[in-house]
Amino acid sequence: MGFHYRLLLVEDEPIIAKITARTLSQVSEDRYDITVCTTNAEANNLLDQNDYDVILLDLNLPDTSGLDTIRAILASHRDVPIVVLTANTNDKIGLSAIQVGAQDFLIKGKYDPSLIQRTIRFAIERHRLQATVAQLAIIDELTNLYNRRGFTSLAQGVIDEVVSSELSGFICYFDLDHFKAINDQFGHKAGDYALTDFASLLQIAFRKNVLLVRMGGDEFLAMGCKTEFSDAGSSIERMNELLEVRNGETQGEPIHFSVGRVFFDHTYTGSIEDLLSQADHALYAEKDAKRKKRNQIAS
Repeated sequence: MGFHYRLLLVEDEPIIAKITARTLSQVSEDRYDITVCTTNAEANNLLDQNDYDVILLDLNLPDTSGLDTIRAILASHRDVPIVVLTANTNDKIGLSAIQVGAQDFLIKGKYDPSLIQRTIRFAIERHRLQATVAQLAIIDELTNLYNRRGFTSLAQGVIDEVVSSELSGFICYFDLDHFKAINDQFGHKAGDYALTDFASLLQIAFRKNVLLVRMGGDEFLAMGCKTEFSDAGSSIERMNELLEVRNGETQGEPIHFSVGRVFFDHTYTGSIEDLLSQADHALYAEKDAKRKKRNQIAS
């Protein structure tokens, strides 16, 4: 059974584009919906407006040349696999293209229907597997939230969104209170349940476009933009409500948390590390205030 692919052919030589399209039409099993364009700028516009399964990309175009052609596509569209078309029979060019980010290469005039079909299939599957591996590397295995590496990779995008808009941004840094007692009294399995419960409630309390992270151990983080529909304060209130229900229904140790909040706006010029440090200090200021309050009550 064949596949149906949406293919973007970026080639400025009409005869090569025609030969490539004809070769694709001769593939016996797979079917291709082909869009042809002649410049890198046009390719990027088409990729902005349409979904494609694969790109066949000539390295030398009117507006870009060599490996910069690949880089110009990948700068905004890393989610689509690229197969390079090159007139150079030296494998070194093709290998350099792969090192930059292409999935494979074809030499113009040297491919038949079988080869082009196999190359496209393998490029798509290889790209899918690479994306899966990359995703696994930034996802916490226990909670399915992003891990610290994921936070490091994605947090700058949240800052950039705030800086380029009139929105304000926030970081909420959570720490589960007395989590060690849960592990000690009920065992590590119960501790894992508490962590997964808390992660699930975070996903309910915060909007879908908020970056949710398990930073490690019993520390969690939410980072996003304040909108007219949601902000950090209302989401934290929602977390408390959800935990109250959860704690009333569970047989195990109830979950409580402390949270440090930091806000920033479009004037922010610091680093991710600066924001994280501020949120960490705010968290431990709250924990210290809780500790002092307990001591006063005890005395």
